[in-house]
Amino acid sequence: MKKILSMILTAIMLVSLAAPALATEIPTDVTVPEGYRLQRGLVVNEKIPYEAVENMEDAAIREMLGGGPLEAYYLQSFSIDEQTGNISRSAITDADFSVGISAQRIYEKGNRYDNFKFMAGCFFLNRDIVSLYKDKLAMSWSDEFTLYDDYAFETVETNFGSGLFVEDYNSKRLARSDVSAEAGLSYSYDLFQKSQPYSIYMVAKVYKLDSAGTAQVTAGYAHAIKNVDISFSVSAPPQISFTSNSSNGFIEAIPNYTFFDY
Repeated sequence: MKKILSMILTAIMLVSLAAPALATEIPTDVTVPEGYRLQRGLVVNEKIPYEAVENMEDAAIREMLGGGPLEAYYLQSFSIDEQTGNISRSAITDADFSVGISAQRIYEKGNRYDNFKFMAGCFFLNRDIVSLYKDKLAMSWSDEFTLYDDYAFETVETNFGSGLFVEDYNSKRLARSDVSAEAGLSYSYDLFQKSQPYSIYMVAKVYKLDSAGTAQVTAGYAHAIKNVDISFSVSAPPQISFTSNSSNGFIEAIPNYTFFDY
């Protein structure tokens, strides 16, 4: 199956070289293996709901194009209680922000390895969420995949003529603050000092010798409410732990996770 998916990737990349990055016309001459579908230019595992991929930001799709099959994706929405400051799960219609996590197969390390790109995203739906201090977006994974590359970027709202806000893809790097090569990493982000983003994304590329199993990748988000240093650690991957040098200095969302086969 892995070799078949690699051949599919090569065919799609050849098609994409002659097509716009976000073309709406999907090639029909590519054979997709059972259990997958073509959607928005990506080979998508059928376990992922169709609506979830349709609702992905263009920035996320752009980041995935040219890679292998999207094996797992999950989005969770949260609201912040204005009285207590507590974060709780909510319907997306009532959410202040959402946290997404995905696992995409890639082939940068060759056929001897299981190679994946993990992407965590925090999507600010309520534009009033601005922190004077540094928030933290973190990611952790199981099964001892080794990190070999990571980066982060934001999508920024731009005032376009009549006041209509549009998405602007910005490759500006965020500040990496913690890393454990076989367990996870985190990035810090200051919503106040930079232009308020629509979304922030963190990407981790990992690999391990070719084998078979089911792994978990987790995303976590901590929102600072005081001028504190938020630390991230992984004691038992893929569990995420946030701590600070002051009590009640931050609030955190319930970790969002998804499973994928390799």
